[in-house]
Amino acid sequence: MISEIQTFIENKSNTKEAFDSLNQMIQYVNNKKVTILMIVEDLSDTLVNTDPKIRAKGVELLIKVFSNCDVSIITPKIASVILKFCLERLNDLHSLQSLLEGILYITENLEIDSEIVNDIPKTLFDELTIQGYQQTVRHVIFKIYDSLVEKYLSELKKIEDIFVPGFVQTVEGEKDPRNIMIIFKIIKIILKEMNYKPYIEDIFEIVFCYFPISFKSPPGNVIKITTEDLKNGLRECLTAVPEISKFAIPQLIEKLSSRLDNTKRDSIDILVAGGEKYDIEDYINNLEKLTEILRDEAFDNAGESLESLYLDAISSFTNIYSRGGNECLDKYIKEMTSKPISYIKDYGHPRGKFSRNIICAVIKENEYAFNKIINEIFPDLMDKIEQPNPPSVQSFLMEYVRSILSIANLRFIGKDNIIYQYKDILFKEFNELKKSDDDNDFKKDMEISSIGGLYEMANLEEFLPADQIKDIINDFNNKLLSDSREEIRKLCLKNILGLSMKNSDLITTITLPLLYNKLQADMIDSNYEWVLQSYEDITIECKFYEDTISKLISLYEDGINGKQNTDYLTKLLESVKNIIDRGIQKEINNKDIIVNCFPIFKDNILRIVIHNSVQQREELQNIDIISLIFQKFQSIMDEDKNKEFNEEILNIFVNKKLLNSMDIDGNIEFNPLNENSPKAQTCLLNILISITCNISQDIFNNTTAKVINEEFLNTLVKSIINTLNSNYANLVSKFISLYCIRFNDEKCIQNRIKAWIENDIYSVINSNMVFKETTIILFSWFLKVLFVKSNPDVSKYTLDLINLIPNESHATSCVNGMKTIFDVETFPIEANSLYTIDTEFEGNLINTLLNELIVIYKSSEIKNIHVIVALGVLLKLSNVKSITCKEEVKPIMLYALTLEDSSVLVSSLEFLIVLTSALPNELRSDLFILIKYLLRLTKAKNSLAYTIKVRVLSLRFLDLISKTYDNYELLPMKQNVINELDCVLDDNKKYVRKMAVHCRNQWFTLVN
Repeated sequence: MISEIQTFIENKSNTKEAFDSLNQMIQYVNNKKVTILMIVEDLSDTLVNTDPKIRAKGVELLIKVFSNCDVSIITPKIASVILKFCLERLNDLHSLQSLLEGILYITENLEIDSEIVNDIPKTLFDELTIQGYQQTVRHVIFKIYDSLVEKYLSELKKIEDIFVPGFVQTVEGEKDPRNIMIIFKIIKIILKEMNYKPYIEDIFEIVFCYFPISFKSPPGNVIKITTEDLKNGLRECLTAVPEISKFAIPQLIEKLSSRLDNTKRDSIDILVAGGEKYDIEDYINNLEKLTEILRDEAFDNAGESLESLYLDAISSFTNIYSRGGNECLDKYIKEMTSKPISYIKDYGHPRGKFSRNIICAVIKENEYAFNKIINEIFPDLMDKIEQPNPPSVQSFLMEYVRSILSIANLRFIGKDNIIYQYKDILFKEFNELKKSDDDNDFKKDMEISSIGGLYEMANLEEFLPADQIKDIINDFNNKLLSDSREEIRKLCLKNILGLSMKNSDLITTITLPLLYNKLQADMIDSNYEWVLQSYEDITIECKFYEDTISKLISLYEDGINGKQNTDYLTKLLESVKNIIDRGIQKEINNKDIIVNCFPIFKDNILRIVIHNSVQQREELQNIDIISLIFQKFQSIMDEDKNKEFNEEILNIFVNKKLLNSMDIDGNIEFNPLNENSPKAQTCLLNILISITCNISQDIFNNTTAKVINEEFLNTLVKSIINTLNSNYANLVSKFISLYCIRFNDEKCIQNRIKAWIENDIYSVINSNMVFKETTIILFSWFLKVLFVKSNPDVSKYTLDLINLIPNESHATSCVNGMKTIFDVETFPIEANSLYTIDTEFEGNLINTLLNELIVIYKSSEIKNIHVIVALGVLLKLSNVKSITCKEEVKPIMLYALTLEDSSVLVSSLEFLIVLTSALPNELRSDLFILIKYLLRLTKAKNSLAYTIKVRVLSLRFLDLISKTYDNYELLPMKQNVINELDCVLDDNKKYVRKMAVHCRNQWFTLVN
């Protein structure tokens, strides 16, 4: 016997000895030192041993070796032998789990003969009573059935008279949600692909026993099955074929009387879903009972959560019963509406006010039902309206009419409809309704009904003349602008938007100017945001883009001149961005209408920004939004327009040429790259960078690369290393870096960068000049280019940058420089659209830098905090799995958790979280001390360094630990963690408290 077989048999399966011997056996098979059949022969005595435990170990070994060796080694003959072996031994209870796993492996991964395929379900049906086995065994059996149906459906159809009844009888009573999902899946296939009709009642019974679904996902939901998954599977089974309806409809109607809301919801869901498939005769046979329950439940649940469910169902059943013809539909309408109509006529009836909802539900989605009911009720209804009524009655009646008019708009009724006969009366009555001065409980309802009714009439085709529609819009405008009630303002806005399709001219000439005047007059009014949102919504609905964008930019400029606060200016720009965004989505087939707005935005914004720059004003804080808007336009403009725009921007920066329309005083010198202007240049530089990022490579090659020459770049480099303005230095360096990345002649540009570094940058860095900070910024951006280009010299240069970190004066700039080099989010565009990183080159460079930082850290007498921060930053930006010095980094990062410096703590926590997620074993031996440190970091009172970010990261880390490591490792620390987190529940920050509750609950659920 092979020695490893003996070792496996003699040891428990979860021991190291058994695990090693099994792996060795698998290697033997893969290396062809032994074959599966040789193992079977060596196991021959074990497989028939009278001791069931030894026999089970032999079967387990055989199946595990077979299932884990290379598939290429397994011949059809071997697969057939193992499959037959497993099928013949299914009555061996002790070996059953392994035998079933062997069958599952073969059905999922190997191709087997069709005759043997059909033996599998036959044998399973004959030998196994599924519900007699434990959950793990049952799940494997169901996965075998699932695999057979997935791969061998055509073969199973040949034995459908055996498979269908066998499967139906086998699965009865299953409760594991994973297996239930498989049952639903296979039942749907049976109903679609096989002869199910002889067994339809049995199929219905095994499926319907799961109704209603009461399953709730466990904490963490390891099985990844939701309540909705099960409900959807059940509904699809019960509505798959028409033959089910004679069993399902009576049962589901019965369930409508349940005391449980979920049961009622699920019953209606299936009854409605079956409307297209079920036999209409089965609906007709149950019409009286169904309508009675639906109607009574709608009354009983009036004003409650289920009311809309029943009303929607009533609408759906109108269409379902229309399948039976007008006679059938007449019967449904009569059964459903006779009582509600009589209740409405008796205005004092307690159910009167809810009856209109039922009637409207019946007529809502069916034209025949609409015309039939309206012809019956409308004349009486109008007679009653014209009579003197108490406010309660009049309010009720007019709301009833409003609902009918709303449905009339949905049904697109013609002028021959009876409603048109009463248009003058309706216009008068709805106007009278809003004029009521009586101080009664129905005043607000009457006003809302009036607004709604006038809107519906204005929307009906040729119902009202133009002057009356104009009066209605003016009324809505007044309320939109001046009414103090948000509910009324929202209703009026909704109605104006609804009228815009047919009355766009009226709204753009009346409503939009009123809104603009309001925006001009009340820049800081409490309703300002609401008016701005209304202006935006109506603009999009009426496609009035150019005028609105022009006016909003005008307000923006007035706001700058009036020194309005940043929030106000930002809201205006965000509104412009929203209009463009939503316009692009809405005008998907007509984007030119948005592109036409570009000259308006571009000319005005550039004029404003350049005025700002010339006059040395404060920089605009909302420049990011301006750049983003330019990007939006660039994304929808064609190449010619993008090229023209790029040339215009380059003319401004390189040639300092301005458009005449910009109205700049010619006596004032304009320099868009003036390093001595600390505040005003940011906007223009950001725009330049954004545009250069977003133009195509062809446009860059044909415009930018030709206009910006080496002399111009030299000028920019000199300006950076001779300025103290770090903001200017960063933006101009960013542009130079971007230019170099996109420049086609890689050898030329890389040699130019190395010359700048060695001739210009080193002369400053190696001196005591005051320009070191800005020079380091430029140095970092140059290194990014060399890194992107995989230039081998970047390693030497970056090491020089790292060796500046111990110098306290420049440490922060150097750490930020590391971020600049490796961070993929440095440009306002996704990195992969600009360049591709060589991951192997990146990994080698980062490991080189990490090793150097570790040397610096270890060699310094005082542990430099900036070195630790640099380590954390670099580790976070790297692929943690490719780091070669994890064992040296780990103690440094753990030590960092004891330091009282928020930047160090954040840097360390972020890396350790990534390390734990990717490689949990790296910190397994340090869990005790790690958790101790984290618990201290969660408490704000312990140190000012424990900022909200530090506390949140610590709680998130503790939560991750509870989900990552085995319970037996964490249980010794569980109670201490729960106790320590008690005081964090009282943190002064709501988000920290919320995180603490979640984290504490997660630890509380840990069990042995």
